Amino acid sequence: DGLMPILRASEAGGADLARTSDLVTDSMSAMGVATSDLTHYLDVCTAAQSNSNTTLTGLLEAYVGCGGTLRNLNVPLEESAALLGTLANRGIKASEAGTSLNSILVNLVGANKSASAAMDTLGVSAWDDEGHFIGLSETLKILKGALEDCTEQEKSFFEAKIGGKTQMDTLQALISGVGDEYDDLYETLVNSNGALENTAKTMQDNLAGAMTTMKSALEALGIEFYDYLEEPAKDAVNAVTEAIRELTESVDKGKLGDSLANLSEKIADLIEKFAEFASEKGIDIVIEGLSDLIDLLSWMTDNLDTVTALVKGFGAAFLTVKVGQLIVDTAALVGTISALAAAAEAGSVAATAPGV
Repeated sequence: DGLMPILRASEAGGADLARTSDLVTDSMSAMGVATSDLTHYLDVCTAAQSNSNTTLTGLLEAYVGCGGTLRNLNVPLEESAALLGTLANRGIKASEAGTSLNSILVNLVGANKSASAAMDTLGVSAWDDEGHFIGLSETLKILKGALEDCTEQEKSFFEAKIGGKTQMDTLQALISGVGDEYDDLYETLVNSNGALENTAKTMQDNLAGAMTTMKSALEALGIEFYDYLEEPAKDAVNAVTEAIRELTESVDKGKLGDSLANLSEKIADLIEKFAEFASEKGIDIVIEGLSDLIDLLSWMTDNLDTVTALVKGFGAAFLTVKVGQLIVDTAALVGTISALAAAAEAGSVAATAPGV
């Protein structure tokens, strides 16, 4: 269900499909994003890439690190993305930004005694009178206002207490950003519908982009092809392997004809599975090629006397090697079908087919 949005994300972010899908699914899990909300999630992340100094993959990395805490506090996606974009504008990005924001969140809600005491002294709380979280950006804005009334010495002291030894610079970056910069970015992210599709088209409107699109499409086709053929192909390959063993043993037992017929049938079954997949995808040129191969196997079955004589003349070992190569070539059809599918989309099947 999420494959097409993830494909668009790999194009919009300029990253390969495998890395993008890993980051999307990991961050979705951390954030509690449902598949039905995936397009909106990626729209917001893409808009943040276009309007701040982060990247789509960098933002997804950040969410892997802080998504759980954001989810538990019900921080809206647009709000967290705007804050992560603000951090990125100050050089704090990707997984570092996620870890840092997570630490600041923990301190702001009072989990750290030292930070909690400092906020109490400033009269700042992340909770309302009924115990509800007032919001991350709202808390930071109130804290910013309280620190403006402090001397430089007091301000540094409180920032060190609330940010902690390792995240004081992160807190300072957030406080400096929660003004017009944050508000403008937040407004942009709230109105980000369609950003993923539009950015993907813009990023792919060149040769490098076209190559990335083709690579992603081939990877997607390979996944679908594997799912479709995994079990029947495995069974067929095992059957062919057993038939080859029978073929080798049959020379001395006078049953070469029966073994050849069995082998031909098993290989034909495997090829027909490839043909079914190609037919579903409408790849006619592959279907024609596979039909020719099945016809050849049928001819072998119908002319076993001739084939048997050839085997006896050249030796069973020779045919065994050739059949083994046929199996390898058949396995290579996975790549062939994928290449032809991409060529068909690009309108260059005629040029590609002879080479294949």
